[in-house]
Amino acid sequence: MSTNLTIVTGPDLSRIVSRLVDGDNFGGSNDRQRPVLFKVTDGKQGWEEHIFLQSLEREDGSGKNWNMTGRNSANGAQVKIFYTLHNRTGAMEFLKPLVLRS
Repeated sequence: MSTNLTIVTGPDLSRIVSRLVDGDNFGGSNDRQRPVLFKVTDGKQGWEEHIFLQSLEREDGSGKNWNMTGRNSANGAQVKIFYTLHNRTGAMEFLKPLVLRS
């Protein structure tokens, strides 16, 4: 089951790109990577989500709409994001949470 949220406001493109290339995104450790902050709502209440980005892809040819993937900093849940730079809004989908095995 997934959870869908509305992104009310978020960062500019330079912040997104700098966070994506900052630190150890793929080595299993987010110790050095800084998360991207998105303000979100579920329609009832709002809060901030901190996301460690893993990928960034143009959604169309405009350069204003982007698809991203990442992990929530609090619980490691995988997220998919659609984001428009035009007004810095979008949608965030939380997928099945990450389960760590020892």
